[in-house]
Amino acid sequence: MRRVLIPVHINTYFTGLLPLAIMLKQSSQFEPVILFCGNYPTLVNDFETCKRNAFEVCFSRDVNKALFQAMDHDQTMGYEKEEGVGKFKKYVDLLKSPRSLIKLILSRIFANTIIWELIEISQQIIYIRRLIRRENISLVVLPADNRYDFSVYVHAAHLEKTGVVVVPQFMAGPLEWAEYVWDQPPYQSRRLLNRLAGALFPRWSLLYKGRKLVALPGAQIIAKELFGIAPPLPWVLHSGLADAVAVESEAVQDYCLAEGLPSEKVRVTGSIAHDNMFDLLSDAEQKRSIICKTLGFSVDRPLILSALPYDNLYMGRSECDFQIYEELVEFWCRSISSIEGYNHVVALHPSVRYDDMKYIEEFGLKITREPTASVIPLCDIFVASISSTIQWAIACGKPVLNYDVFRYRYTDYQNVEGVLTVEEQHEFIGLLKKLTSDSEYYRKISFQQVASSKRWGVLDGMAGARLQDLFNSTIKTHNKEND
Repeated sequence: MRRVLIPVHINTYFTGLLPLAIMLKQSSQFEPVILFCGNYPTLVNDFETCKRNAFEVCFSRDVNKALFQAMDHDQTMGYEKEEGVGKFKKYVDLLKSPRSLIKLILSRIFANTIIWELIEISQQIIYIRRLIRRENISLVVLPADNRYDFSVYVHAAHLEKTGVVVVPQFMAGPLEWAEYVWDQPPYQSRRLLNRLAGALFPRWSLLYKGRKLVALPGAQIIAKELFGIAPPLPWVLHSGLADAVAVESEAVQDYCLAEGLPSEKVRVTGSIAHDNMFDLLSDAEQKRSIICKTLGFSVDRPLILSALPYDNLYMGRSECDFQIYEELVEFWCRSISSIEGYNHVVALHPSVRYDDMKYIEEFGLKITREPTASVIPLCDIFVASISSTIQWAIACGKPVLNYDVFRYRYTDYQNVEGVLTVEEQHEFIGLLKKLTSDSEYYRKISFQQVASSKRWGVLDGMAGARLQDLFNSTIKTHNKEND
């Protein structure tokens, strides 16, 4: 059995790679090993999911172990509930460990300095190399490259003659990262160290909306460059040094190549989500009937599925019509539930807990606990906001209403005629009504979507086999290096 290490930093990555881990577990060739790399709101729930699937689990030094020591197995536990316990225990443990206390003091003194970043990278490399040896890892699978500390994982794996494959959930060019960091001071060139890093390594700088930005804080840039782990294209997602990037479709491959990723690294495999959708489409009517009955819907009504956007307003977004997330949610839900003659289903973002959002069912919708990819093949209309899930709807030939409520104006789907993109409230309501009341218009958009579908995903049930072939070939290549 070839052991595959899957590092997880956030719930979105865990949810995206969970079907892959299940496929590997069920195979006769691979054994997944999940590495939780830090704290996030649904960490405990994801750990329980790993236990149910009998995955091997490891924890990095940054994970708050108190969350697991105080677990209540009788109910879903939120991270906020245990945060105080975790912090309290953390400081008690520090008093018991002089070494940890000294490290904390030094981190406060040298925080955000080049010296500290170099120390952090060195320690991470040592830790990851030891982990790979201890767990007898044959391959590392990452959900992204050129984000978080993934470049360190690639570097450490390669030092151990171990291959790395990126299985991404989405692709993003410079525009998306520039929009995200535009109003965040740590990424602005007003800071001296940021200006120095931008001058030394110009590819890290970008002029956007009249403001000079750097892709990472200056200390991190310089440290990555000194270690030789800096990405060739800092503003482009997955522009790292991994061996391969396994993308879902020809359309995503074209996107990657247009942004400058090397053609020999970008492999079209499809995803496990595609294989699940292939199975669902083979018996869509019966599967839809089951979901409708579970949610208490009439089975003879068409279904609108919406992927509710998560809170992008917590840092402020002046371009958005809504300054409070709750107002956005109410407008979104009331607009969809006002459409008569349809079943209205909402899929929550993976990082959002059901208990926090179940109040929206008061607006006349039902929340599905099924993964979004498991409901898209069964719906008639898909509503989302600049979401990577839109590519699944295209692959399934489902008309998409893309409400760019935050006005990011990304260009991912601009040439797909079956994706209707709007950013004004009245346009959103108007197109939603037209799609649901004008049968000729609905047929036209559906036809256009079906015409684009194969470029966005080949649903043949063989994506898992293609991924396993890629994993095996990557392992074989590095085994030759070992020889």
